[in-house]
Amino acid sequence: MKQSIFQCSSENSQLETEIEALIEELLFLKNHEKEVKGLQAQTASSGLTLEVDAPKSQELAKIVAGILAQYHELTQKNQEELDKYWFQQIEESTTVVTTQSAEGGAVDMKLTELRRTVQSLEINLDLMRNLKSSLETSLREVEAPYALQMELLSRILLHLKPALTQIRAEGKHQPRSTRFC
Repeated sequence: MKQSIFQCSSENSQLETEIEALIEELLFLKNHEKEVKGLQAQTASSGLTLEVDAPKSQELAKIVAGILAQYHELTQKNQEELDKYWFQQIEESTTVVTTQSAEGGAVDMKLTELRRTVQSLEINLDLMRNLKSSLETSLREVEAPYALQMELLSRILLHLKPALTQIRAEGKHQPRSTRFC
C-alpha cells in the first residue's frame, strides 16, 4: 500500500511538472499570439498578407484542461486509497485494543482469584501453626507428669536392682527341692 502511495506521489509530481511546463508554454503562446497580432496589424497597414500555421490556444487549453482532469482524478483516487488504508488501520487497531482489553480483564479476574486463594492459604497456615503450637503445649503438659513418674520409677529400680541381684544369687545357692508353692 505504501508503495502505491509513493508511486502515486511520483505520478502527481510528474503531472505537476507537466502542468507547469504546459502553463509556461501557454503563456509563451499567448505572448507569441500577441506578437503575431501586432505583426498582422503592421502588415495589414502595410498591405501585406501573412498567414501563420500555429495551433490555436483553445486546443492548448483543452489539453491543459484534460491534464488537470487526469490530475484531479488521480488525486481523488489516491485520496480514496489513503482513506481506505487508514480506515483499515484504525479498524485493525480497534480490534487489537478490544482484544487486549478483554485479555486484560481476564487477567485481572484471575489475579483477584489467585489473591483470594493466597489469603485463604495464609489463613489456613496460621490455623495450622496455632494448632501445632497448641498440640505441642498439650504434649509437654502430658509428658511432664509422666517424666516425673519415670524418674521415680527409675530411682526405685536403681534401689531394687542390687536387692534383686542378691535374691537371685541366694536362689541359686538354695537346693532345688525346696520350691515355693
